[in-house]
Amino acid sequence: MNVRLQCALAFLERTGVSSKVHSGRTLMDHLRGTHDILSEWEQDEATCLAGLCHSVYGTRTYRSELGIARSDLREVVGADAEALTWRFRMIHLYERAAVVRQPALICTLCPALRAIYLIGLANLVEQAGHVSTRKLGSAPERYRSIVRTFGPEFPSAARDALPTALRDR
Repeated sequence: MNVRLQCALAFLERTGVSSKVHSGRTLMDHLRGTHDILSEWEQDEATCLAGLCHSVYGTRTYRSELGIARSDLREVVGADAEALTWRFRMIHLYERAAVVRQPALICTLCPALRAIYLIGLANLVEQAGHVSTRKLGSAPERYRSIVRTFGPEFPSAARDALPTALRDR
């Protein structure tokens, strides 16, 4: 485990993520699981750290009350990971799925969008084994559409992860 990851985990512990509930477990379990999936998909350090922190500012469906300042998170995980974390929070899943028309071009012009999609996919895959299909709602179908759209832009492990996670339920 690298030093930045160790520092990020210690920082998250201090903010109380281990006492917050998320998808039937602790928020720390979920965040760590999302990080580990991105790491298995061989994503860069900034993307993996953003996956570790993706819910700390809250999301459309998960209301975080951690009160973490962007500058504090930036100091721990670095500017790139913090920016991805913030963007993940600001860009809603529904809106992301609607704007993608030419994935190769978009990934070339905006690598951050590719990383955000991958964080969202890892987030969903990580939760698939822990929450009911009803609670996942239409998210799996939206991500199937995104994976079909991005095709070769995603690592093969990421393309196969959602169907496997849903099948193994």
